[in-house]
Amino acid sequence: MIFMEVIRQWMEKVASSLSAAAKKTPKAGKTSQSATTGRQKTKPADSSKRGGGLRGFVLLAAMGVLGWWVVSPALAWGIGLGGDAAALAATAPAPTGAQLEALIALVHRKLPANTFTPEEIAVLPLRSPIPGLPLWAVLSTGHLYSKSPSPASHFLAMYSYGPQGWREVAWVDFEGLEGEDYFPPEILDAEWVRQVDIEPSRVWLTVEGGAGAHSGLFYVFSCDGQQLRLELAWGADSPTAGFVEDVNGDGRPDIVLDGTQHYVFCYACGVYYPAFRVFTWQGEGLVEVELAPLGQEHDKTPAGQAVREALALVKAGLWGEARKEIGKALALADSLPPREAQRLRWMWFLVRFHHRAHLEAVSQSEYPLLSQVFVGDFDAAVNSMRAYPVEDILTFAPPLVKGTVAEGWEDALSEYLVEAADRALALRPNLAAAYFIRAWARLLAEPLHPQIAADLAEAAQRAPKDPLFAEALAWFSRVLGR
Repeated sequence: MIFMEVIRQWMEKVASSLSAAAKKTPKAGKTSQSATTGRQKTKPADSSKRGGGLRGFVLLAAMGVLGWWVVSPALAWGIGLGGDAAALAATAPAPTGAQLEALIALVHRKLPANTFTPEEIAVLPLRSPIPGLPLWAVLSTGHLYSKSPSPASHFLAMYSYGPQGWREVAWVDFEGLEGEDYFPPEILDAEWVRQVDIEPSRVWLTVEGGAGAHSGLFYVFSCDGQQLRLELAWGADSPTAGFVEDVNGDGRPDIVLDGTQHYVFCYACGVYYPAFRVFTWQGEGLVEVELAPLGQEHDKTPAGQAVREALALVKAGLWGEARKEIGKALALADSLPPREAQRLRWMWFLVRFHHRAHLEAVSQSEYPLLSQVFVGDFDAAVNSMRAYPVEDILTFAPPLVKGTVAEGWEDALSEYLVEAADRALALRPNLAAAYFIRAWARLLAEPLHPQIAADLAEAAQRAPKDPLFAEALAWFSRVLGR
């Protein structure tokens, strides 16, 4: 299945020192001078083609925000920036209502006819790090396809205000940008734009957008006072495609791209596989945090060996063990040069970040057994079966599936479980619970599969004191004559 291929590719990238958790690579460094390439863009898939979820587009009403920003522009966005209105007013003195109206009229005149109304043009005050250059962000809002004819593109611009009035600093049409993972938004909202303090020399904005039934888009822009530069772009199968978080606790915000797979069964089924990519500022640009072995000269050290073991556990999907192992490596970080020690600390934060996300997925899951297997906790998955008699566990229509969100998705459930067990057993061949889960999974999709009895026997052999495994093997052999 496509979802399991995503997981396989992601694990392979981790093992080969490439980016973890996704098939996509954001394209950095596109500026306002980027031209439309004319290449065919593929829209995010409709939910009807991906197993379920809502249909159609989210229709947003035109925003009646003009009066709000005219009355108090600094206060209007001060909370959204994470600072207070007074601090904003000190760095970006609020123009009068008439001056704001003039800006909106200026922008509106620049637009093609019958595109965005003045009420759909939002003005957001910014903290400007550039001396003598107070800045405001201006953007279009609403849903492109709620209009007829629809505008060609949403836009984002930067304007400055001075003695000569308003001056355009930079302008980008989203349709004119490009990148390997770039797709322009169909929906924008002023509340989806945030200023973030990535580093002090430029203005940094994150922009969330919407497309299709419920797909999310996420962009990171920077402005140096002359150009708006697209730093990162990302798309997801849910509204949240990215967010800002201090992942490593150093007091500086990091960019998190959300590659979580929500179509495990169907979008609305409530079972998902967490996956993230983290970017942090390192001197001259946003750099992705990678799970990769230490440098060659440190690879054979105790810390380097612990890192390799942790990466192998990540590839195997055994997140709890991986977190413990990378913790052992972290305890040896002081034996490494500063640069390698910093890399190791970042890997610990990244593994912990994913492990916590998987544990949260288990707690929220509509089918915890599968989510427990996704985090690598095969014992917990088997424990959820123990309340049932063996004959109910090994039946062709088990109560573990009947009446749950997994009903009707037995083939998919079987494939997820088998592939997860295969990965885990390749590294940990003594995991008795993984053999039992694999046997049960194969029984769901192919009751006469010859490996079922062999896996039940392996589980009983490797955990001889577990009565469930012994009883299951005996019952299966007796009933099916094996």
